[in-house]
Amino acid sequence: MVPFSSLGIRRFSEPRYPRIALARQVAGAVHVAFVVDRSGKPQDPRVVSSEPDDIFDEAALDAVKRWRFDPPRVNGIRQPVHTEIRLVFKPAE
Repeated sequence: MVPFSSLGIRRFSEPRYPRIALARQVAGAVHVAFVVDRSGKPQDPRVVSSEPDDIFDEAALDAVKRWRFDPPRVNGIRQPVHTEIRLVFKPAE
């Protein structure tokens, strides 16, 4: 497991706030685990936990799938790594 903060990020986009959650001013968080492959693409993202259940899961997974990374190298060869991140959703005040 590699800390998310130690990965080089090539492309990052914020998750889209679900309209229903925004209209209701619902806040929450989603803990997502995934593999960064040798090319820097996230593979097999999965929700580890979320609060409230299922409200932000799809938005979190869709965002992770759009991200791109610079995977770490060992002896000059890019290596796939496992990582996790907690995405927090808060409506604008």
